[in-house]
Amino acid sequence: MKQTVLFLAMLFIAGPFACSNSNSSFGQTAGDGDADSDTDTDSDADSDADADADADSDTDTDSDADSDADADADADSDTDTDSDADTDTDADTDADTDTDTDSDSDADSDTDTDADTDADSDTDIDSDTDSDTDADTDSDTDTDSDTELMTLVIEENEDGFCAMDGVVESEHSGFSGSGYVNTENAIGTAIEWRVESIVGENVTLTWAYAAAGSRPGTLYIDDSEVAAIGFEDTVEWTAWNIISEQVYLPAGATAIRLEATGADGLPNIDSITISGSGVSSAACSDDTETDTDTVMDTDTGEYVGCGSGATVAYYVDADSGNDSNTGSSPDNAWQSLTPANNHTFAAGEHLCLKAGNRWTGELALQGAGAAGAPIVVDMYGTGDKPRIDAVGNALQPLYLRNVAYVEVNNLELTNDADGPGDYRGVSVRGLDAGEINHVYLRNLFIHDVTGHVYWIGGDAANSNPPWIMFKTGWDASKRTGGVVFETEAGSTVHTWFNDVIIEDNIIQDTSFGGIIFKQLEELGGVRNSAGDTNFKPHTNIEIRGNYLSQSNTDYGCNTIYVTGAQHVVIESNVTKDSGTSAIEAYNSDDVLIQYNETYGTVKKAGGADSNGIDADRATTNTTIQYNYVHDNGDGILLCQFAFGDSVVRYNVIANSSRMAINLHSDDNAHTQIYNNLFYGNTKLTDSSGGSKYYAGDYPFYNNIFYGTGAGATVATGGGIAYSNNLFHGVSAVGDGAVIGDPLFVSIGSWPSGDVSGSALDQLNGLLLQNSSPAINNGAEMPNNGGIDFFGNTLYSGAPDIGLAEMP
Repeated sequence: MKQTVLFLAMLFIAGPFACSNSNSSFGQTAGDGDADSDTDTDSDADSDADADADADSDTDTDSDADSDADADADADSDTDTDSDADTDTDADTDADTDTDTDSDSDADSDTDTDADTDADSDTDIDSDTDSDTDADTDSDTDTDSDTELMTLVIEENEDGFCAMDGVVESEHSGFSGSGYVNTENAIGTAIEWRVESIVGENVTLTWAYAAAGSRPGTLYIDDSEVAAIGFEDTVEWTAWNIISEQVYLPAGATAIRLEATGADGLPNIDSITISGSGVSSAACSDDTETDTDTVMDTDTGEYVGCGSGATVAYYVDADSGNDSNTGSSPDNAWQSLTPANNHTFAAGEHLCLKAGNRWTGELALQGAGAAGAPIVVDMYGTGDKPRIDAVGNALQPLYLRNVAYVEVNNLELTNDADGPGDYRGVSVRGLDAGEINHVYLRNLFIHDVTGHVYWIGGDAANSNPPWIMFKTGWDASKRTGGVVFETEAGSTVHTWFNDVIIEDNIIQDTSFGGIIFKQLEELGGVRNSAGDTNFKPHTNIEIRGNYLSQSNTDYGCNTIYVTGAQHVVIESNVTKDSGTSAIEAYNSDDVLIQYNETYGTVKKAGGADSNGIDADRATTNTTIQYNYVHDNGDGILLCQFAFGDSVVRYNVIANSSRMAINLHSDDNAHTQIYNNLFYGNTKLTDSSGGSKYYAGDYPFYNNIFYGTGAGATVATGGGIAYSNNLFHGVSAVGDGAVIGDPLFVSIGSWPSGDVSGSALDQLNGLLLQNSSPAINNGAEMPNNGGIDFFGNTLYSGAPDIGLAEMP
């Protein structure tokens, strides 16, 4: 057993205000506040020098505009409305909301000094009709409205505190309760509470917080974005401040979610206070999302999410509807998609397609929603997901052009033509629109899209028309597939997508890709340097919980391809049998790739690579962690040409047919590679381009290199360095090398995930036995993510080598 060591200093190596990280109930163990090294790799046949011109463009929007001049000592809001020249000096000590409405019709100057100590929501009504000089010290007769203000305070780990991406700490003094929440340092890390409200009403939310530096967040109410919260610098972690926001809470149980918008995560959150007339903590739900596929009437079995809460709902029934109807109810539904395409949808309106029905053509949605009132497209009734097949002149079954604040759920979409074309399943486009916010795609089944495969570079002589074309350039390439977000050619106004969620979808057999983000070159989709001011990326993207498979197509290449993007989370996806790259980040910044399983990647459609995860050209601040990457050509490809920096840690990379990690970068690349398992009988570290590509900065710490055959080797030379690694079945190199069997609990079974989810939770055999030589022989790593592959806190005594930090 390990010696227990108190190891707090490690958490603050980055500076006196750095925060530690840990696991979360959101499944998100995001990156540290690192400027982590990002590794970029072109996973196609592109050997060209793409003229990418990226430049980090972070826009932090602090919405703090507090200008309170109240001298109130209450946790409430006093609204004094004097209709004379009164000078009210409120010194209320109410624990509730006093609404002092002085309607003195004095013809002179009153000086009201309210010293109310009411414990309810008093409504003081002064009707003084003085004709002389009043010096009132109100001894008013209060008219109580008997609507008591409830002030609910929820501390960490109390009822109503439901989830966090971080840990509860008590290190910095001045907090209330048992401590405070220290979230992980990454975009998207969050804290969630759940409350019950008797009536729908406006309430005031107040957070007590501390932050060394600005740490803004976004507030969501039941998954709808409602406000930006600007947590400003309190200078010291022991200096606590409060910030408030008034929001509308619907009646019933409501999820309140605070999500970090910056890479440093949220500030330390001490508590949340909710002030309203009838609020209480609610039981935490196993699923706090409001996906309509979970909103079912248990008596009828019908989906009731679509239309519920809508300002106006329109219904489409292919069997019983009529286009001459108004569409305003299931009994008065439209029949075809034409009336829906001709309608301009407004904020809060829903389009409801009947379950089990099928249409051909294209649903081309028009209009825009608003924050808290998105346009919703969903199903109603019982049966299979409503299906749209693109045929004829339709390039995609679902087309969203310049549509902001839209949520699409529970549809089946196909585009299976006789031959290849400019085809997509869902086409999301922007043209001269500026920022397009809040596009959410959930629980869709997208399959059989027969798109062209166009590559950026390569040799045009290798083209195989009409399916495959090389040397088509940046803008024309890699833009067909299941879901494609892109700025439309011809745009002259900088246009980009912000706040995008793609989750819980099934995407199968779509060429070129499964999920794609692209930005036009002339609008800043490529980068010349990490600080290129012309870089204008798509921002705040979450791709999670999807199953993507290219098993039954020869033209399915990348399953997830993200380029021209910033602040991206790719997590908990399963990708199977892709061609070229399962997950690739290219010309992007601040990309977190975690908890994914990728397997079966091979070369298809002329692609040059076959990797599970690829950090490619000009990609910075990339963290690749807690992934299960197995049975691919290359496990992880680092192709950081031009520049790039990344961290690769706590991943299982097993049974690669070519090499476990492909180091294919130039000397501007910087990578940290630690606490991974590299397992197999081929090259565990090498470069597909030879030793000239060892020039990048490649330090390997605390990894287990487990060779299973004579072909197992590790590369040396250039910028490759090894320290405190364990070698079994492969020659040991570097400082502090440990030689021997790591003594896993059990090894040899490599399960695969499927449409029901990944196999990450089936890998407990990779825990270490107590006598393992990997225990206590590792090196301490700063900003290490806070947990190991299995969710154990780092460190327990001296650091361990490999995936597991044993107790």
